[in-house]
Amino acid sequence: MNANADAMARIREAEAEAERIRAEAKQRAQEIIETARQEARKRIARARKEAQEEAQRLIAEALQRARAEAQKIQRQGEQEAAAAEARAQENFKQAITFVLERVLPFPWDWPA
Repeated sequence: MNANADAMARIREAEAEAERIRAEAKQRAQEIIETARQEARKRIARARKEAQEEAQRLIAEALQRARAEAQKIQRQGEQEAAAAEARAQENFKQAITFVLERVLPFPWDWPA
């Protein structure tokens, strides 16, 4: 019986040891899961921040391109306006010359 009692005691010890190992494994698994969740939250936060920074950079680049295009269009408009003004000045001079030469008689062209 003594051998039977020793065997039963060893079985109980083995069961207790197995329970302790199971509890430790469960605790370690929970720690690993929590660590993974924390790391995932950090990575998500970092990815969001990087995405926001990238969006801001892209918006800034788009605004810069839009401003450059607007300035280009303004310069072209100013150049076209200056060219139109120069043509108008030349046309005005030609009109004055036409009026003076063709429409209004000069005193030496007056009948005597």
